[in-house]
Amino acid sequence: MRRLWFEKPQGEHMTLIFRASLALLLIGVIFGIVYFSTGPYAVRVYEGDISFKDVYAPYDFTYTGDIDEEKMKEAEAEALKGIHIIYEINTQISERFTSGLKAIFDKVRETQRMGGTVSEEDKVKNMQGLRDFTLSLETALSLIRQPDVDKVELAIAETAKIFIEKGILSAIDKESLRAEGIAAVAVINPKDSSEKVADVSSILTLDELWSDAGSSMAQAFPNNKEIRDASVEIMKILLSSNLLSSNDLTEKRTREALDKLPRTYKIVSVKKDEILISRGEKITKAHTKMLRQLGELHDIGGRLFYVIGILCLLVIFLLIAIVHLKFYESKIFKDNRNLILISISAIFIISTAQAIINSPLSSYLIPLASASMVIAILLDAHSAFIFTVIMSIFIGVISGNNYGLMVVMFVGSSVGIYSVRKVRRRSKLLLAGIFIGVANFFAITTVNLLNDVEPLLFLSEGGLGLLSGIASFFLCFGFLPILEYAFKILTDITLLEISDLNHPVLKEMATKAPGTYHHSLIVGNLAENASDAIGANSLLARVGAYYHDIGKIEKAEYFSENESEPKHDHLAPSMSALIITNHVKDGADLARKFKLNQVIIDFIQQHHGNGLIYFFYQRALEKTEDEQEIKEEAFRYPGPRPQTKETAIVLLADSVEASSRTLANPTPSRVQGLVQRIVNNKFIDGQLDECDLTLLDLHRISEAFVRILNAMFHTRVEYPDEDEKKTVRGGKNHGKKPDQRQDTRGPLDKKDGKENLRA
Repeated sequence: MRRLWFEKPQGEHMTLIFRASLALLLIGVIFGIVYFSTGPYAVRVYEGDISFKDVYAPYDFTYTGDIDEEKMKEAEAEALKGIHIIYEINTQISERFTSGLKAIFDKVRETQRMGGTVSEEDKVKNMQGLRDFTLSLETALSLIRQPDVDKVELAIAETAKIFIEKGILSAIDKESLRAEGIAAVAVINPKDSSEKVADVSSILTLDELWSDAGSSMAQAFPNNKEIRDASVEIMKILLSSNLLSSNDLTEKRTREALDKLPRTYKIVSVKKDEILISRGEKITKAHTKMLRQLGELHDIGGRLFYVIGILCLLVIFLLIAIVHLKFYESKIFKDNRNLILISISAIFIISTAQAIINSPLSSYLIPLASASMVIAILLDAHSAFIFTVIMSIFIGVISGNNYGLMVVMFVGSSVGIYSVRKVRRRSKLLLAGIFIGVANFFAITTVNLLNDVEPLLFLSEGGLGLLSGIASFFLCFGFLPILEYAFKILTDITLLEISDLNHPVLKEMATKAPGTYHHSLIVGNLAENASDAIGANSLLARVGAYYHDIGKIEKAEYFSENESEPKHDHLAPSMSALIITNHVKDGADLARKFKLNQVIIDFIQQHHGNGLIYFFYQRALEKTEDEQEIKEEAFRYPGPRPQTKETAIVLLADSVEASSRTLANPTPSRVQGLVQRIVNNKFIDGQLDECDLTLLDLHRISEAFVRILNAMFHTRVEYPDEDEKKTVRGGKNHGKKPDQRQDTRGPLDKKDGKENLRA
């Protein structure tokens, strides 16, 4: 019956929680790196510097550019509509009129007091004796004859006051204002600081006010035309234009109005991926202002769509990676350490990429190839390839949809992955770095040719691509041993190092258990060739074979290949079985003592699976009357069964090599029959059920075993000793052919027990 999700074992729940947490953490960290690195001070440039690269807009945004001259002119014109040319009333004109009017009428009163004895002619002469004014004869006579001169004086004063307070404009100024289209002016009276706006058409000039003056006097003296004319003449003599244009006040008020206007700037819209600064361009004040305002858009609302897009892209890429690993790289997906390694690599590359993108350095220096090589070496090429594809696309996106950079990253990293395929020496990493650099150079050249860039411009970038390849070598060389140790991952490089036969464990085995040592070397040879035949890791199989029997070192004399005299004849079958099975546990403990990787320990624990020690099991059955007392489990190895192709191959090679020692007259057909029988027995016993070997693989493995064993047991010419030579010379060879061998080996144990004891 299928379990519900909540019925899953505790370990599965913890794994799901861990992986979900790791996925969220990975998205959160990468999102944070991208988000904050495109926020304030994302691009640091200084006025006068030369841009080392093209700077692209990371998202749509607007910023305030230079002052909008056209709109400012419109605003100024609108503001100036409320500013009028200022005219001030000249108070001296009023004072002069008042004093002149008083002087005239004082003279009139003086003349009238001369009495009747003085002729009118003399009186007129007296009136015309005014110091500053000259009155006409008619005006003088009219004033002298007027009985109520006070009334005339008052009427003239009141009429003139109206004109003076309203303001009298010169004909030239009025004509000029009309020509300029000015309809109104501001009139300020300094006496009371009052101000009023007057239409230019309503302000009278001297020529225009005389008719109004005559009308006013006609109302005061309707029946005395002479007085009316005299009054108008006096006003003509005394009045003058009293409105003076004040340029200073007008300019001051204009300046104040313009200063109050808010500055109107051009709003510049920038689309995503639009180039902001070209490579080689000199940084101007406008550039720094634009980038400063771009940096101020760090709030999420300022670039909402960009943020959502990045987040969605991260989720999509994560889902693609999970699906690929789960269905195509299940072994890697099952180990959380591998997922952590990939996550750390992704974070390292994205953070490094953002730092380089935001710096003056070329984006071609992003070391994606180094991370791809590390993953290819530590995990496998397929995982490294999907990592490269995802990272290349994402780097291209965060660099402003720079598709050229995307192509270069993909090409260089892919070459790096293929260059470290089956790498077994660290020196080969340097060659991989050179290959990456060359691939980068040609990829950069190709991209720039497609963009029609001048060759002199992109050759330097090609050189940076070469430099990036060398840098990838140093990074990979430096990080690889650290990550190997931290994540307990065994690479071919380390395998080659521990395959050295001078390793302390192997040297100890060669001294204390020489038969086991020789057996392990032969098993290694068989396993290596069989692994090559099916495409498994031959180096891993060979090294695993070297160490699979190190548990026999402490009790070497109890194993047939090391026996000088029988040891098990005096032991109970159960005790013998216990000693034999304990070499698996002892071997694992010894491997841990020497800090061997768990992968090697797996060979030690799985090279017998949970197989039956048939020889001692049969002996136990023979010594008891009740077979029910003998439990088969006590005579089986602890297991587990082989989990990988390599451990399964070592299991088969171990049994085949041990059994081959018992063959009498090992002809090719007998060797083939032996190999086939052992492989079939292991298959039937279920020892190969948990590894992914196919029947075709088993067939190819058997062929490899037969080929190697036949080479080991090939027929040699038997050279006669001196006595035989003499016999041959004497013609007494008894009819034997010189190339025949005398087989001194006993028959093969049909119960298939000795190979288990020996193995």
